[in-house]
Amino acid sequence: MANVLDYIRWRGDLSFQASPFNEVDNLILCCLSYIRYQGAADFAAGQAITLRQASSWLESLPEEARHTRSALDPELLSLAGASRRFGQVRLTHYEDIQDPEQELQFSAVTFLLDEDKAYVAFRGTDNTLVGWKEDFNMSYLPQVPAQREAVRYLDALRSLPQKELLVGGHSKGGNLAVYAAVQCLPMVQRRIRSVYSNDGPGFFPSLLDTPQYERLKDRILCLIPQSSIVGLMLEHRSKVQVVHSAESGFSQHDPYTWQVLGAALVPEDGVDASSLVIDQSLKSWLESMTPAERESFIGEVYSAFRATNVETVREFSADLAKNSAELLRAFHGKAPETRRFMIDSVKKLLAAFHSALAVQLKTLGSEKRAGMEDKVRRMEEWLRRAEESEKE
Repeated sequence: MANVLDYIRWRGDLSFQASPFNEVDNLILCCLSYIRYQGAADFAAGQAITLRQASSWLESLPEEARHTRSALDPELLSLAGASRRFGQVRLTHYEDIQDPEQELQFSAVTFLLDEDKAYVAFRGTDNTLVGWKEDFNMSYLPQVPAQREAVRYLDALRSLPQKELLVGGHSKGGNLAVYAAVQCLPMVQRRIRSVYSNDGPGFFPSLLDTPQYERLKDRILCLIPQSSIVGLMLEHRSKVQVVHSAESGFSQHDPYTWQVLGAALVPEDGVDASSLVIDQSLKSWLESMTPAERESFIGEVYSAFRATNVETVREFSADLAKNSAELLRAFHGKAPETRRFMIDSVKKLLAAFHSALAVQLKTLGSEKRAGMEDKVRRMEEWLRRAEESEKE
């Protein structure tokens, strides 16, 4: 099987005129949106460079200054820049905003494909704790700051000379792409040909019930791997296409694991049972809590992580033993009623997981069933330790 890197090696000599823009091209540009292009294609400065120039620019930077999501991102940019298909695509209007006080992580970039079409790519969640916190805020807020910024960004592109807009993103970026396309100015929405949500979370009915969404939904394509977790969060009412990933579990969220055949992603008949277990568990758990309880639980977990004084998930994992101990101290430092609330919330999640697992038990293979049961045991062990510490 092949991935997006192989796709460029095999089909990179075909121009967009010879082979029209497709779902694999969409995924490639979403991956490239994770690279930080400060100083090369900034929105405010009106800069624009080709992907060929962007590749040379990235290679000229010191290793510590190359900010990427995946170790494969530089290789993808290099291949794209050297190809006929992507080499002359111009990269422009880059923005990157981080604001822990607002719990905001937002970034977007626009790829000018030719004189007629532009692809607007919204970056997904990065490695920062604030980025993940904003994702979880979607479970109780009708609008998070990044969604507001996405609408502003898309509206600001109304002056682009390109007649057609393609909009997309991976993970949270997929959610931002759909949200911005739904809420943007009518004059901008009329120019949108397609919207791609690549394993991005869905929305509350309050957005899906609007006339703006109804007008756009036939132009939205949600792509999710067979064991999707993020892409099944909340609700989708547009076309959903399940694609094959070479990995398992949460690793399938990585777009480099999605398999390609020709000019398309390899399809799957549907999501697997393990994905349904997690999806049903989370949906049931969230339904058992009020929006205020969701906000409180997420806020308390986030504050415990912030107490470790790390800014990114990578920093936390780099010294897992030390930071886990700090996290536990932060939990024990909370008020007794707060600790009780958090323990009770995890109990609800465990109960929801047990119920969903029982429903899907017969359809799970032995290996995946063992993996699910191991997750249950770990949750039960955490609860046991937490409750024992409350008695001390």
